[in-house]
Amino acid sequence: MRATQIDRAAKRVHLSNGELLSYNILLIATGGRARLPGEAWGKHPQVYTLRHWQDAQRLKTRLAQSNTLAIVGGGWIGLEIAASARKSGVAVTLFEQQPALCMRSVSGEVSRQLERIHREQGVDIRTGCGALELDDHHGLPVIHCDGKRETFDAVVVGIGVDLNLELARDAGLNTDRGIVVDAQGRTSDPGIFAAGDVAQHHHYGLCIQSWAFAQNQAVATAKAMLNPRRAGLRRRAVAVVGSISAQHSDPRHSAAWRQNRRS
Repeated sequence: MRATQIDRAAKRVHLSNGELLSYNILLIATGGRARLPGEAWGKHPQVYTLRHWQDAQRLKTRLAQSNTLAIVGGGWIGLEIAASARKSGVAVTLFEQQPALCMRSVSGEVSRQLERIHREQGVDIRTGCGALELDDHHGLPVIHCDGKRETFDAVVVGIGVDLNLELARDAGLNTDRGIVVDAQGRTSDPGIFAAGDVAQHHHYGLCIQSWAFAQNQAVATAKAMLNPRRAGLRRRAVAVVGSISAQHSDPRHSAAWRQNRRS
């Protein structure tokens, strides 16, 4: 079941099963989907992305059967997968179109250190490569780069996400790179909030996709949504479409969880 339409005038959300869900305050946290270089990449059975737990399980199974892995994208996802694959003895080739790794998030010195560490662990890093093309050879993915043709057992693409903004745009909310929000997560409709990947930072004008920001933003947005001093919104109907698993296996998270319960 999914949300298909937001009726702002009636304060209702249309669901894919035909039901209508009324709201006083609404949160949009529709996230994004893994970006691919082209249509062919999404159709090849041995091209993987990493957005969900199921993606990780599929990739883990394939890596156990693989000798060679290509990674497209030299950001955090690509580097983490490269490190894990090398620990499993898989030969890794990493393609990055930018002249350095993690250029959007770290300094030049940090980028050089990251490249040095990964090269020392045996990762073949190709920065500044041209446009990549995908082909197939007997069920295996073939990457064309700068006139060179290489076959791999699997390919992982980690080049960012395309945001799921359709619901917000169809509802007439103000969108730019993401859903435009203020410091408390309010959209152009004061009764609708946005958080997560789709929320465009009010100051930087960016959609910041990091764990730390997502956690802090969620707290700030929830407090703003549930603020009892907000006039005219004393009664709140809270409902959920879909489900999310909250795990507290990390001891740090467990400590924070217990502290919150005591308070």
